[in-house]
Amino acid sequence: MKKPDLAVDQILELAARYERESKPKDWALKNQILAAWQRVKNDLDFAMDNLYLISGDWRNSSPLFAPTRVRIYQNPQEKVRRTMRNALAALPFSDYEAILILTGLNGVAVRTALTNLHFATDPMELLPPALPILDVNLLEARDEKDRTADDPLWDLRIWPEFRRSMIDLSLELGLPMRIVDRALFIYGEDLRNQRRHGLRQ
Repeated sequence: MKKPDLAVDQILELAARYERESKPKDWALKNQILAAWQRVKNDLDFAMDNLYLISGDWRNSSPLFAPTRVRIYQNPQEKVRRTMRNALAALPFSDYEAILILTGLNGVAVRTALTNLHFATDPMELLPPALPILDVNLLEARDEKDRTADDPLWDLRIWPEFRRSMIDLSLELGLPMRIVDRALFIYGEDLRNQRRHGLRQ
C-alpha cells in the first residue's frame, strides 16, 4: 500500500482545508459523536441517545443514507446497548472482533463500524494510536482502489494492512490520527477529482 509523499506542513494545510470546507452541520455531528463516545467510555453512559448517535448517525442527514438510518433505528434498544458494551469490551484486545460485533447491528456495515471505532480510540491523541477510518478518499490517497463492488469482504481483508500503514504514517509524522485522516480525506478527494476529469489514470 503506497504511502503518500507528504510532509508535515502539507498534512497540516490539508487538514486545515478539511476544516474550512466541512459543512457546519457535519462538523457539529462529528463533535457530537466524539462526545457521545466519551460519555459511553468514561461514564459508562449507555443511554440510547448516545448509542444510536454512535452506531448510525455519523454520516449526516443526506437522503442518500436514509435507508441505513431506518435499519439502524429498527434495532431493539437492548440489542444496541448489549452490542455497544461488547464492542467496547473487545476493543482493547481485538479491533477486528469489535468490528464484527458492531456489524451485528442491522444497518451497520464495516466502514460505519470503523468510523465509530476511530472516534472511540481518542483520535486527537497521538498515543496510543487511534484506529483509522476506512474511506474511499483515504484509499485513493494510498493509491488503493476500492474493490468492495467485486468482493463484499474486501474491507475486512484490507483492514489489517490499511490499519498498520495508517498508524505507521501517524507515528512517523508525529500527528494524531484525526489530523492525518482529515488531511488524507482532502488529498484523496483531490486525486479522485483529477481522475474524474481525466487528469490522472
